[in-house]
Amino acid sequence: MNVRDDSGVWVHRDEGRLREELGRFDAWVAWVVGPLGDALSEQLPAGSVRAPIREHPEFEWLEARARGRRGGGGAGGGAADAAGAEG
Repeated sequence: MNVRDDSGVWVHRDEGRLREELGRFDAWVAWVVGPLGDALSEQLPAGSVRAPIREHPEFEWLEARARGRRGGGGAGGGAADAAGAEG
């Protein structure tokens, strides 16, 4: 069986590590969606840009957390950089 698992849970089976990894994924998505959604919202009709991560109760915190790990820049660090977003 060939398993692709970016979280590594297939190997470590550790719920705590899985939750940490999901937090990093959420932060990465918020880091991308925040500025992208803002830019698109300026160009498209109101309500046409939708992203479920924006409904997360800590969306702003997740976005700021990921930005802080990248020195405050826009969405340009890539997945490898974003994967380090924790803290």
